[in-house]
This record gives sequence, structure tokens and C-alpha cells, in this order.
Amino acid sequence: MRPLAAALAALLIALPLAALAQGAAETALIAQVNAARAQAGLKPVVAEARLTRVAAAHAADMAKNGFVGHAGSDGAGMIERTLRAGYGYAYIAENVAGGQPNAQAALATWLASGSHRRNLLAPEATQCGVGHAVEGGRTPKYGDYWVIVLGAPATP
Repeated sequence: MRPLAAALAALLIALPLAALAQGAAETALIAQVNAARAQAGLKPVVAEARLTRVAAAHAADMAKNGFVGHAGSDGAGMIERTLRAGYGYAYIAENVAGGQPNAQAALATWLASGSHRRNLLAPEATQCGVGHAVEGGRTPKYGDYWVIVLGAPATP
């Protein structure tokens, strides 16, 4: 029984560390996005739980299925995924990326693209959700996958 208890204890210790590491990547990306927004004279975006779930699920879907795109493996686009999560919006945009090893590289890729840069620096955006997933279980196609969903909630 002692080996089982030790294995469970190790698992309980390892899980929060893995979650912390993943959370750190997302937190770093939001901080870097807000630094770019500040340089442009814009207000920061704040993390929003539903947008975070949408972004994380889409990043995981892309990693699991080895693709980079705005349509998920079920055919749903960003708008459908966002509405399914219960997020009514006045503004919504999404950036996706694959192959960038860290948040800084993902942001640099997006800032170098006119349409992705516009999404990140949209003055309408007040909230965001970030997802990061790492491909596993086969020869990686892209390795790391990144998603940011930027939004502004609909006013009641």
C-alpha cells in the first residue's frame, strides 16, 4: 500500500506544477500583449474565464489533431465556440498559431501579420482568453499551439 500512496502523492505534486507551467505561458502572453497595447496607447485586456476556456479548448483540439486554423475539428468557428461558452459579445477576434516554442515567439508572429496585429491592438477589445497546448503522442507537426480570443462583452 505504501508504493501506491507514494505514487498518488507524486501525482498530486506533479499535477499542480504542470498546470502552473501551462498557466505561466498564458500569463506571459497576456502580459506581452498588454505591453504591445500600452505602446500603442491602448488599455490592457484582462483575462476572462469563458474566453480562456474557448481558447484553451481550441488549442488542445489543434494539438490533438495536428492542424492550425480557425475552424475546429468539429467544423465550429470562433463565433460558434464563443457563443457555446455563453459569451455574448460586442467585439470578438481570434489569433491562432502553431510551431512557436514560447509566448514571445507567438506574439512576434502575430505582430508581424497585419490582420493579427489589428486583432491584438483593437481598441474595442477589453477581455481575452489564451490557450496553449503541446502536441504529444506522435511525431509533432507543429509542437506548440497558441490561441488568443479577444473580446468585449455585449452590453445588456
